[in-house]
Amino acid sequence: MLTLAIGIGANTTIFSVVQAVLLKPLPFRDASRLCLVTERMPAIPSLGPSWQNLQDWRAQNRSFEGIAAARNAAMTLTGAGERERLQAQMASHDLLPLLGVQAVRGRTFTDAEDQPAGNPVVLLSHGFWQRRFGADDAIIGKAITLDNRPYTVVGVLPPAFQLLQPADVMIPFGPFAAKLLTTVPGIPVSSPSPGCGPACPSKAPAPR
Repeated sequence: MLTLAIGIGANTTIFSVVQAVLLKPLPFRDASRLCLVTERMPAIPSLGPSWQNLQDWRAQNRSFEGIAAARNAAMTLTGAGERERLQAQMASHDLLPLLGVQAVRGRTFTDAEDQPAGNPVVLLSHGFWQRRFGADDAIIGKAITLDNRPYTVVGVLPPAFQLLQPADVMIPFGPFAAKLLTTVPGIPVSSPSPGCGPACPSKAPAPR
């Protein structure tokens, strides 16, 4: 049985999310075991959990095989031809393995890259790789500049991959979450941080 709790940030995304998630089969491994987990408040029926809450969920988890995080964002590409605003996603290193998604070129993120001091790395969507870099395998291992920071390209995602909405690039979530915790004045590390994103995908245990 498929169980979904969908957090939607804007009305304009409702149809695309329903079309991608509810009307079409999920294009991931063991799709019937996937859940989309969000939080709720009295005035807000669904919102992304804080990074600290996510860590607590993982530590106290007894119901799911794994819990991963994703967040939608936007980044600006410079230094490689014309400047371009890109749709981006941040993901914990365990998200793609949880979904059964492998890179078609290179690799996905490592745990070390998803830590506060992790090296800045990026995955390219297949369409963006073709459009911007001519499907050149030589881009793997090279750096591209996103938001004025160099990111090393470590892999290319499959052509059909899409997590709720299209994205040109994907970066690790951990360094971003750590930056929020250390740069927001007056907020101790033990306090809730801004939400981790539209959802925290998780996978229920395999049936016995």
